[in-house]
Amino acid sequence: MKKKNVTISDIAERLCISKTTVSFAFNCPNRISKETADRVYAAAKEMGYMPTSPARTVSVGYYKTIGFLLPQSVDDCLSNPYMLDVIRGATCVCEEYGFTLNLIPPFLSSVTTAVRNASVDGLITLGLAMTSQAIELFGKKDVPVVAVDGLGDGDVVSVGIDEEDAAYVQMSQVLANGHRRISILTLPDTMCPSLDCYGSSALSERRLNGYKKALNEQGMELSDTNVISVPVAYDANYRYASRVLSHPDQIPSCFVCMSDIAAIATYRACTDMKFKVPRDISVVGFDGLEMGNQIKNGLTTISQRGDDKGRIAARLIFKMLKGDSIIDRTNNIPFSFVKGGTLAPVWGGGAERRGIGLKKSIKSN
Repeated sequence: MKKKNVTISDIAERLCISKTTVSFAFNCPNRISKETADRVYAAAKEMGYMPTSPARTVSVGYYKTIGFLLPQSVDDCLSNPYMLDVIRGATCVCEEYGFTLNLIPPFLSSVTTAVRNASVDGLITLGLAMTSQAIELFGKKDVPVVAVDGLGDGDVVSVGIDEEDAAYVQMSQVLANGHRRISILTLPDTMCPSLDCYGSSALSERRLNGYKKALNEQGMELSDTNVISVPVAYDANYRYASRVLSHPDQIPSCFVCMSDIAAIATYRACTDMKFKVPRDISVVGFDGLEMGNQIKNGLTTISQRGDDKGRIAARLIFKMLKGDSIIDRTNNIPFSFVKGGTLAPVWGGGAERRGIGLKKSIKSN
């Protein structure tokens, strides 16, 4: 005869308490006393009760899982080395604490649904603009949240770099080399349209503000450049750069990219179309990925440590789980400008030699 599985009703009957109290012990332990919760855990262990998901781990009252909220599908995110660096850093810290890191993509294109269904003890977000809508969403989840590359209002703990200052340094170096015909490849305007507070638009906006500052110092406006939003994907950026380079009257003297993926794809498009980098066209990136070193003399870029961001974010989550107060809610890490072999002064070759002007008619699709 098959042995009957132990249920929360059996535990409640044995302890002479309600089924609701037993349920709280596994799902909302903060709603009952520690003594009662410990009695439930002890009885559950003795009776051989196996909680079903999403019931929490009996021994400590946690799911033992930190959620990493992805801005795109898992496939898209895992093809981005920068995101992989952030995830890798967070995973290393989770392993130290005996937790797992659960990647949470938008569920049926809905970030809201994904968050509501997530059985996690804390959440790390990436590229999320912490508007009132986002704060309300995570407040209802009632778990600690740390935003990586997110712009908050002080209520949410965040980890990142000074994006505006980094972009200012990047553009200033380009302008110092005499470039004025500039094409800027930004991050996507939004990654998940089902939740208007989620996406890279806030990140792009901060970097564009840095570009504006550098351009203004040289008597230029952002409108004097060609700004276009391109997906953070190698193929998409390669196609865009190839299309620009196929029209002689649209070729810039420098591509300024908001990601190393875009810069590497653009570099490859230039070389495939027989342009010499940086003699004919310069290319600068943003991220400092190891793969940039595969380019001769390295990619000129802004270096930021994605793995450091992931580690810091995860450690902050565990501090909050322990009940420690977070004094510095905005945690900026250092960045640096890396002078590689893809940026050089304008010398009259390439686009400048051809007398090429830059038109604003290029589209990403």
